[in-house]
Amino acid sequence: CDEHNPQNQIHQIVESKSSKPESLIDILRDGGHICKLQGKEYVLLSGLLKLGHENGLESMQSDIIHMDLDTQSAVVKCTIVGSRGTFDGIGDATPKNLAKRMLPSFIRMAETRAKCRALRFYLGIGMCARDELPPQTKED
Repeated sequence: CDEHNPQNQIHQIVESKSSKPESLIDILRDGGHICKLQGKEYVLLSGLLKLGHENGLESMQSDIIHMDLDTQSAVVKCTIVGSRGTFDGIGDATPKNLAKRMLPSFIRMAETRAKCRALRFYLGIGMCARDELPPQTKED
């Protein structure tokens, strides 16, 4: 929808040094915190963390909701608390949504995905994070 389209997120205004209003997406793009895959833009965790700290982030708490070592699957909940309120994000990782080389890190990937979602909700950024995506190729 238009409300969550990264191109239309002008309701999130930050004053830049030149006094020209800049959206959070523009700040991420200018800082190199957005990557392009197959013609679409995705935000990086580094940028979400940077903006979170600049916008009143006070704490992040991760809790494992589900973990199964046999199936290499995990679900993690991350709670973000800051001046904008409290926001939760859920991240999952399974062999079906991870690259083969990332399987040993399935718990960390679930946590990273949860952090990305919670930070995006906290900041009001509708653009998907790169870490939330499944592998891009079968060899990935």
